[in-house]
Amino acid sequence: MTEKSGIEKLSSDNNLESYLVETREFFALIRKLDSHPEVHRVRQDEYRSMYCAASKSRNLDLLDKCLSGFFGEATKPAGKATPLSLRLNPAVKAMGGINKNQALYTRKVSTGMYYAAIWPWTRKPVNLTINLGFYGEGLSEKDYSSLEDIVETKVLKENSEKIPENGIGGKLHGISLGAFLQMSALENTSCTLKVKSANKTGLIYLLNGQLINAKTNGMNGESAAYRIIGWDEAVISIQPATADIKKEIHLPLMHILMEGLKKKDEQAYNGKEEIDVAGDDLSLSDFDSSEKQIESDSEASIKAAIEEISLKAKSGKKKLKLVYIITALIIILVGTGYLFMKKRSREVQIKNELTMIMDADHDTHYKLKLLQAFIAKYDKNELAVTAKEKIDDITSGLEDKAYNEAISQGDKLGRNLKYNEAIEAYKKYKIAYPEGKYSEKITFRISEAERKLSEDGDYNSALRRAESSGTERIFVYADFLEKHPDGKYSNEIKTLIASMNEEFYLFQNKRIDKSEIKEDWETCIKFCNEYIRFFPDNDRTAELSVKKKIFEKRLNEKNTFEIFVKDSPDGEVNLEILKDRYEEYLNAYPTSYLTKKVKTEISAIDDRLMKTRLKSEEMRIAGMMGDASERFIINDDGTFIDKKTDLMWCTLDSEFILSKCVNFEDAEVFIKNLKTGGYTDWRLPTDEELVSLYKKQPVFPSSMLTWYWTSNTYKHYSGYWKTIVNVVDTKKETSWEQQQKDSYNCGSVRAVRDPGN
Repeated sequence: MTEKSGIEKLSSDNNLESYLVETREFFALIRKLDSHPEVHRVRQDEYRSMYCAASKSRNLDLLDKCLSGFFGEATKPAGKATPLSLRLNPAVKAMGGINKNQALYTRKVSTGMYYAAIWPWTRKPVNLTINLGFYGEGLSEKDYSSLEDIVETKVLKENSEKIPENGIGGKLHGISLGAFLQMSALENTSCTLKVKSANKTGLIYLLNGQLINAKTNGMNGESAAYRIIGWDEAVISIQPATADIKKEIHLPLMHILMEGLKKKDEQAYNGKEEIDVAGDDLSLSDFDSSEKQIESDSEASIKAAIEEISLKAKSGKKKLKLVYIITALIIILVGTGYLFMKKRSREVQIKNELTMIMDADHDTHYKLKLLQAFIAKYDKNELAVTAKEKIDDITSGLEDKAYNEAISQGDKLGRNLKYNEAIEAYKKYKIAYPEGKYSEKITFRISEAERKLSEDGDYNSALRRAESSGTERIFVYADFLEKHPDGKYSNEIKTLIASMNEEFYLFQNKRIDKSEIKEDWETCIKFCNEYIRFFPDNDRTAELSVKKKIFEKRLNEKNTFEIFVKDSPDGEVNLEILKDRYEEYLNAYPTSYLTKKVKTEISAIDDRLMKTRLKSEEMRIAGMMGDASERFIINDDGTFIDKKTDLMWCTLDSEFILSKCVNFEDAEVFIKNLKTGGYTDWRLPTDEELVSLYKKQPVFPSSMLTWYWTSNTYKHYSGYWKTIVNVVDTKKETSWEQQQKDSYNCGSVRAVRDPGN
């Protein structure tokens, strides 16, 4: 026993009825996609797809909406990684895999899985390839080819134009009934055929090209159709379609033809001959009924495709005899030749009709209506595109004519100062073509005419405003001129501006002086430019031009200075860096108007840096107190108190404050100018006071070994008179020997004061 084909396996499934329903829905989805204007069928690739198409517009939302009706949500949306379970799916393997940028939809059935894959193009991601198909483990390559043929010939077959029912009639000789039925199916014909052969008569009912019923000798449906198809030398009479005929034939036409020929062959083999005694006694009502639409073309085609699958399954093991195959080929060839000749003749007829429309001497608007009717009548014909191009050409010419007329009339009225009429002339085009190709140009013409129309009102308004504006009325005049540069009042306004020469100079000069005090150089430049704008050619302009250059130089120096001293990105100002930038600016711009200001800033920074340094040293000394903290009290004002002597001392000595040593004369000057803690009565200490501070435990902390001037002095002559001063060092020792230094030596000062003073 030979193994069943894949299609036979599908059809022998227990859920065949459910499977056929799902297949019908799947075919309907294919037809819906194929009918969309942005989707075009393309050549099948190597993968197993029933349908392959491309979309030149990447409308994923549209495709998702269309596909989700059959499949539900995408199994693997575009942009998402493919899970391992899906990568191992045999259907996905059969497609050659699917990557991250592709979307996959699936719907499982008991016999396999329907799928749809959307693939963006590699070089043009805006384009998409759409593949729809079915995967079943039992399907062979031949089965897949059969499914593709069904989709191509049944599901996606374009509806041919129906044969007009007016005037149906007459008899056909010399053409076989099978060939005529095949042509009728291709043209979706609805009619009733009365077939006569010798003493036999039969009726065949066609609806939209489908064989729905047949009658002969008391027989109905398929058996009657088989009998009639087997008659020889039949004469066919074509009658109008019969209404209310019940559909009793559900098999495809090709199956009926082949089975009829087979039965005829069997009768000839058995020596039997059919005898029809019914003659012409068929009811006349069979010919008089009107056509009844049973189902839509698309649904009928899809059902036919499903039926063909079932038929292939049921007759999978049967082998047609060579005579049937040859007969079917003859039927197809005859029908194809007939359709080719008819199509060619129809193309010539349509082309002649379009030529007549274009060559006729009709009114342009009437010709447009004829072309639109032509497009509606032949919307699927290639010549409909030509008709649309003709319409575009005619429409463009009409628009050009309307624009030229509007410009000619409007401009002429504008030259005669009839602006209202000019605006109306321009608007005629605007109304006829609101989104036309000359829309911007017409809009500009209208706005210009409206501007000129408003000149009288603007002139009166300018005069009223000028009365209360003082010297600034010149700006009112300038605004008017800017709006109406070539208006009828422009010369008058220019004369008013010229008469304000000296008045406006004095006014602007005062404004410049005020801004100069504020160092607002941008405003100074602005006021200079305003005067130069109104009076470009006089002595005052030359004067202000010189000032303007000075202001521009200062503005540049100011902007450069701001760049030099810009704070650090985190907003914190580093005084050392800021001081360096100030000094760098002075080196670059030694003659800048900001030189004095920059030097002042540098001095201020030095003061701040000194205070910071002194405060840091005071804190350091306070941290070194240790046991001495019981004797000395550190204050926050740069002083400390010796509880043993009740004297107030300056926390920092002169060497730290001045960053240098001093002779005795400079030491006295330092004491005189010292104002630490807000006190001005600082003095040099005696040698006993310094000894108490540094030689009696606990001593005041010191981080360096130095010596200090005292107030104990005497004169000594050694070839000349010189001053000898007692000094005390900071060396830690319990005994002390008196030391003296010449006044020209360099030492330090530890200032002291009496708190009771």
